[in-house]
Amino acid sequence: MRYLLIFLLTIAFHISYAQSPRQIFQSAQEAFEKGDNQTALRYLAQCESALGKSNPRIESLRAICYSNMGDWKNACIAATMYFRMAPPSNYGTPAHKDMEMLKQKAEAEIKAADERFQKDRDEQRMNEAVRFRQEQEREETVRTNARKKESESQLYAMYKNSTDPQQLEEYLKMFPNSSYKKDIDFKKYVAAGDQDMKAKRWTQAVNNYTKALELKNDATVRNKLRDARDEQGFAIAQQNGTVEAYQNYVYKYPSGLHKKEADRHLQVSYLKLARYYVAADDYNKAVAYYKTYQERYPQGPEIAAVNKELCNLHVAEAKKQEKTNTAAGIGRALELYGYAQQCGITTSQSHLNALKRKAKRWGRQDIGFFGWHADEKNLIGAMAGSLNNRKLGMYVSARTGIGFFETASDWETNNANSLEESTNTDKEFTGKIVPKDIHVNLGLTKKIAHPLYVFAGAGVTFGSELRQFRSFSGLYEEYVMNKDAKYTSFNPEGGIYLWLGPLVLRYGINKPLHEQFTSGLMHHFGAAVKF
Repeated sequence: MRYLLIFLLTIAFHISYAQSPRQIFQSAQEAFEKGDNQTALRYLAQCESALGKSNPRIESLRAICYSNMGDWKNACIAATMYFRMAPPSNYGTPAHKDMEMLKQKAEAEIKAADERFQKDRDEQRMNEAVRFRQEQEREETVRTNARKKESESQLYAMYKNSTDPQQLEEYLKMFPNSSYKKDIDFKKYVAAGDQDMKAKRWTQAVNNYTKALELKNDATVRNKLRDARDEQGFAIAQQNGTVEAYQNYVYKYPSGLHKKEADRHLQVSYLKLARYYVAADDYNKAVAYYKTYQERYPQGPEIAAVNKELCNLHVAEAKKQEKTNTAAGIGRALELYGYAQQCGITTSQSHLNALKRKAKRWGRQDIGFFGWHADEKNLIGAMAGSLNNRKLGMYVSARTGIGFFETASDWETNNANSLEESTNTDKEFTGKIVPKDIHVNLGLTKKIAHPLYVFAGAGVTFGSELRQFRSFSGLYEEYVMNKDAKYTSFNPEGGIYLWLGPLVLRYGINKPLHEQFTSGLMHHFGAAVKF
C-alpha cells in the first residue's frame, strides 16, 4: 500500500510540472532569439517528441538554427522537411520565401563543400604521388651518387698525380662538386704555373702559383712563387732598360736569380751617365752617379776610373767656381779643392790662401745705415744709404740750420735793410742775421778697402737769410727775409764713410756753385747706425 502511494504521488508530481508542446516551442524561440542555437535545437527536439511528429514551424526554426551554426547539411534537411510539410497557405509568404533562399544557400554551401572536399582529396592524392616520385628520385639519386662516388674515387686515383692542367680540368668538369675539388684545383694551378715557368710566362706563373697558395699553404709552391716573381721583376727591368728599373729589381730581390746581371748593368750605366753629365757640364748629377757607383760597388771593376774621374771633376768645378768672382763661388771652390785633396790631387797652399782672403773680403755683408748729418753752420739733418761689399751703394742726405724753424714776416728787405715793403716803418735792423740754408744731396758709395768707403754725389742748395728788426719802442721783434741773399745752386760733394762695428761715420766736403755763396769749401759730417 505504501509503494502504491509513492507511485501515485510521483505521477502527480510529473503531471503538475510537465510542459505543453507550445510552451516548449516558445522556449526554443526564446533561446534562438538569445543566439543560443544549441539550446533552441534541443527544445525543438523535445517539442517534436512531445507532439510525436514534426511540423513546418519546427523544421523552419531548426533550419535557421543549423544555418546560423554553419551546419548546412542539417539546415538543408530541415528546409527540405519544411517544404514537404508546408501547407499551400504558406506559399508566397515572406517566411516561405526566406526558407526558399535558405535552402538555396544551404545547397550551394553543400555543393561548395563537396567541391572543396574533392579538390582536397585530389590534392592529397597528387601530394602522395609527388612524395612517391620524390622518394623514388631520392633513392635513385642515392644509388647514382654512390656509383658516382665510386667512379670519382677511382678517377681521382688516376688524376691526382697528373702534371697536365688540362687533364685536371677535365676531372673537374666531370665532377664539378667533387670532394677532391680543392685538391685538384691546387694541383691544376701548380701544374699550370710550372708550364708557364718553362715557357717564360712569368706573369701567368705568378698568378697561378698565387691561386694555388690561396687554396693551400705549401712551402714548395711558396718557393716557386718567389722564383716566378724574381723572373718577372728582372724581365720588367730588361723591358724598361732604365737605371731605375734595375735598381728596383736589386732592391726587391737582393739575393735574386739575376742579381749579378743587374749589378753589372747598373755599374756600366752609372759610369756612362756620370760621364754624360760631365760632358753636359752638370756637376751635381755627374757627382751623384760617381758616388752611387762608389757606395754600391766599392770593389767594382771600374772603381779606379771612377775615383780618378771624380777627383778630376772636383778640380775642374773648383776652377769654374773661381771664375764667378763671387764670395759664394770662392767658398765653393775652396770646398771642392778640399774634396780633391782627399782623393789625392793637391793645390798649392799659396793659391788656397789667396782664395781664402778673397772669400773673406768678398764675403762681408752689404749694410744699410740711417743717422744724423750736419756741417759747421747747419747742425740739423739726416742721412741714409747703403754700403755694399762689391757693388755700388747709394745714399741721400739733407741738412739745415735753426733758421729753418724761424717764422718770417710777410714783407721782405734787402742788403740795405730797406723798409719800403713794410707797412710800419717804426722799426730798425738790430744787426742780427740768421742763415736759412737747406742742402739736399744724393749719390753713390763704393768700397775702397774694409772698412773705408768713398762717396760722391750732388744736389741742390736753397740759400737764404733772415734779418732781425725791432720796434723803436722795443715792444716787439720780427725776422724778415733778405731777398738779396736768396739763391738756388747746384751742390757737388764727396767724402768718405767709415764702417766701425754698429756705427757708420761720415766726413765730406761740398761747395754750392753760385755767386751768392762766397765762402770756401764746406765741411760736413755725420754718424749713423747700420741695419
